Amino acid sequence: MVCLPTSPSSHDMRRPGLSVLLRNCLTALALATPVRTCAITGTTLPTHFLHGFRLAMHPDKGDYWFVPRGLEKWQPPARTSPNLVEDGGDASTVGTVPAGRKSTGPTAWTLSRMDLLKEFFRHTSPYRDKQRTLMRQTTSNMPHVARILDKAIWRQDMASFLLEIMRRRVVEGLLFYAEQVEQDDRKYLIQCDGWEDAKRYNHRGCLLYFGSEPDLSPGLPVLSTIPIENVRFGGKLVVHDMRALLTPDQLRYLREQSSVLRSGSLLLLGRRRTNDLQLLLWKLQNYISHDHGLGEEISAGEKAG
Repeated sequence: MVCLPTSPSSHDMRRPGLSVLLRNCLTALALATPVRTCAITGTTLPTHFLHGFRLAMHPDKGDYWFVPRGLEKWQPPARTSPNLVEDGGDASTVGTVPAGRKSTGPTAWTLSRMDLLKEFFRHTSPYRDKQRTLMRQTTSNMPHVARILDKAIWRQDMASFLLEIMRRRVVEGLLFYAEQVEQDDRKYLIQCDGWEDAKRYNHRGCLLYFGSEPDLSPGLPVLSTIPIENVRFGGKLVVHDMRALLTPDQLRYLREQSSVLRSGSLLLLGRRRTNDLQLLLWKLQNYISHDHGLGEEISAGEKAG
């Protein structure tokens, strides 16, 4: 299941200025990414909901590894960037293979689900060792790539490795926008006194709930939203529980590095320039929200059969 933020209603879509609405709609930005097929499940989706992998040569050892595409060090978008999709990537993960690594062959796509990647190493899973089939069909006429694939290395901890990299990119993005607020008085992050206070701001985005420190309160439901009344567009505001998305050490680091992130438990992340970070938060939310679900689904299906 793919979770989507709120999108313009059919009534909104008939009004003038549709292009403006779409440029500020995360759903539209995500759905506008190129469509590709998961090589493991056969599911076809926009690439925002997938992870891409390429082969890259280790700079020291000379052997080839599967490397996730588009998760390099986070780079802030230009203020004049339309935040539209280019070059077959998506607005949250456009990038190249890390510097120092020589890449080869096409990109293989898998669902952006942590539980799917874990299934590659579960002994009773129908997806056991399926990473070995990646790129095989698309490289059937590339003998040199096929020979590399025979010896290519897939990290056994790829599922947790991807999680850690996405979390780091979120931390980098938050610190960048927090610095913009502190130094240039930008309005990318706004401290809210509570849920009702968050509703009064005109520019839409998403809410980041950090909780107090220490905070022993239970987590929020996955993909929580709060309703916004009497607005033309964006009738619901997505709430990300940062205690679930990031580690305690990362939350502590954010508070240590930024007075903006230290001072509030509820922040509104908004304005168009932050769309890239909002999409990354959404991608991270989707990645972990299914964890421990696929194995249970498969086991239930096997018992029913």
